[in-house]
Amino acid sequence: MNNLTIRVINQNIDNFTSHEVVSLAEECIRYKKKLSIATINPEIMVRSAHSKELSEILSKFTLRLVDGIGISLLTRITGVGVFKERIQGVNLVQKLIKISVKKNYRIMFLGASAPSANAAHQKLTAKYPKLKLKCLSGGQIDPRKLTAPILTEIRRFKPDILVVALGAPKQEELIIRYQLDLGVPVAIGAGGTVDFFAGVARRAPRLIQNIGLEWLWRLLLYPRRWRRIFNAVIIFPALFLRWRLSNWSKYSSRPS
Repeated sequence: MNNLTIRVINQNIDNFTSHEVVSLAEECIRYKKKLSIATINPEIMVRSAHSKELSEILSKFTLRLVDGIGISLLTRITGVGVFKERIQGVNLVQKLIKISVKKNYRIMFLGASAPSANAAHQKLTAKYPKLKLKCLSGGQIDPRKLTAPILTEIRRFKPDILVVALGAPKQEELIIRYQLDLGVPVAIGAGGTVDFFAGVARRAPRLIQNIGLEWLWRLLLYPRRWRRIFNAVIIFPALFLRWRLSNWSKYSSRPS
């Protein structure tokens, strides 16, 4: 581990603030560099722990950011490391939208249903009239083989920022496979972000977010997601603690 990453099970998670990430994104857009961003939550950690393919895909991202109270809390209380900031995907995308308005960047959403994509476009362009935004519905996208119409739309629009909202692991695989070929400077996997901007999905109240009980909020609103929440709240802590105990001497010897 170096001072910019914290090792969590099988992933090096980058230790940045959202301000630092946005500044890096601006630099990459300016100089046409490639920046790929994965937002890592406990559910994705569980998946990657059981999937060598996903683990390898995540390792290819420029940045892997902590998006999940379970990760930041457990690393802190067990002495593994302290993250500067928990960076939620939807919040980071909101910051990227604001900077896109200021800097005249072009931003594209890829994912969600057609109604959500249309609603997100309508609401965001009403709020930010100068925003250069295009929303493409996800449909039945195969991250291993994008269709010619989708490739054509992306290349025609030439986004500076591509927000892929297909859910893990599809969005991560698509970014790693296609970002370089498409020539998109910044690409981020951001799950249900489009649904939030469309107003289809409801975010937890700020207090609930701050105390780390978003999982309970989601369970109450979307009980059918109980398996995903179970993985994040029960399975991930178990995996983390088993890994932490197996590496106890390594982290216990680190100076405070």
